[in-house]
Amino acid sequence: MLSAVGLPTTYGAGRWPELRSAMGRDKKARGATLRFVVLEGLARPARLEGPGEDELRAAYDAVA
Repeated sequence: MLSAVGLPTTYGAGRWPELRSAMGRDKKARGATLRFVVLEGLARPARLEGPGEDELRAAYDAVA
């Protein structure tokens, strides 16, 4: 759907440091703990707190 309306679907290779820095300033972050809203299934949101750096990087690599 995003592609259909001309919006990007990747963040872009090589921008990990910039994105990681922005995550720390996000309104959902609490101190050094990052918090994300994720889907556990269709219409089943959940909160993910404090994922490891390896998980964050793997997620970035999957969409970069």
